[in-house]
Amino acid sequence: MGAKCRSKMPTPILASHVFISYRHGDPWTRIARKFHNHLLPISGPLGFTLFLDDSDIQAADRFETIIKNNLDKTSHFIVLLCDDYWLSEWCRKELDYAVRRYQETGTPRLLFVLAEAMNPHYLIFDAAHPTGTLRDADGGESQLSRVSDLLFLGPFDPNLRLVRLDLENPVRLADQIHEMSVRLQRTLPAQAGN
Repeated sequence: MGAKCRSKMPTPILASHVFISYRHGDPWTRIARKFHNHLLPISGPLGFTLFLDDSDIQAADRFETIIKNNLDKTSHFIVLLCDDYWLSEWCRKELDYAVRRYQETGTPRLLFVLAEAMNPHYLIFDAAHPTGTLRDADGGESQLSRVSDLLFLGPFDPNLRLVRLDLENPVRLADQIHEMSVRLQRTLPAQAGN
């Protein structure tokens, strides 16, 4: 009697690692968790892992041990932009590390979400600044060589204008998160069989 052959679905190779960077505190932690939870069920089938630091650990070596290890393997770095983001030392460290790594290696993809109306001083592209400048609250800058180095996941209005997340309307916010997850999927490498 012959051996039974079991057909098994191929396990996707997890080649991408998505890091969600945000300012801890309400409403940003809640929004980051919603985005993370929306991505979680599709992460395995689409071949990516997720990192969201939702701990309250304030140890001095936190950046070196947890955050930096995840940033080192990150292929997609998502920033929930708001003025409070720039006021956080941890957020600025994460972004600076991701930008420097991008400058050196071409990864991670730098993906931005406009979480709230933001002071335009923090993100400058103009004749006086021929390269992209991400400016933090202390005046420090990380240089990007092209505007195309920045990719906004959204949210966008029906005319494809960048708008802020609609924090007051839970249904619209859920729609915006879904739209941004679709845009993220377009930046991921194609999986075999998909």
